[in-house]
Order: sequence, then structure tokens, then C-alpha cells
Amino acid sequence: MQRKQRSTRRQPNHKLNMAITSIKSINSKQNLKKALKRVDELWDVAEPNTPKGEELVMLTQLIEDYKLANIVSQR
Repeated sequence: MQRKQRSTRRQPNHKLNMAITSIKSINSKQNLKKALKRVDELWDVAEPNTPKGEELVMLTQLIEDYKLANIVSQR
């Protein structure tokens, strides 16, 4: 009888996924306002390499992408 080998693959961190905001993209001024409000909430409490820290990084990248896309489209 052969033993099953254990997977060395790391299991996903479900706590991280639950903490991440529901904003997946910013395509309107309303979404931008929501993202900026959430960044303001996270700014003083988020630590690097934590769920809140990862959420802050994701949101700032989405905001930057939105602003760059709108600057280009306005020219």
C-alpha cells in the first residue's frame, strides 16, 4: 500500500482574501472616491506584509492607474 505524498504547496491565506476591499477596478469618479476613502482609513493602520498593507498597495496602484488613464484620455 502506497502512502499519499503530502503537497508542499502552500494553502491560500483566506484571511487575506477577506480583508481585501471589494474594489477590483476604478472606472468612475464614484469608484475613485470610494478607493480614496478606503486609502484614508488604511493609511495609519496598515503595516507592510499584512492584509491591510496589501490592500493599501493594491488600492494605491488602482488609483494611480485610473489617474494615468484619465490624464492620457483628456489630452
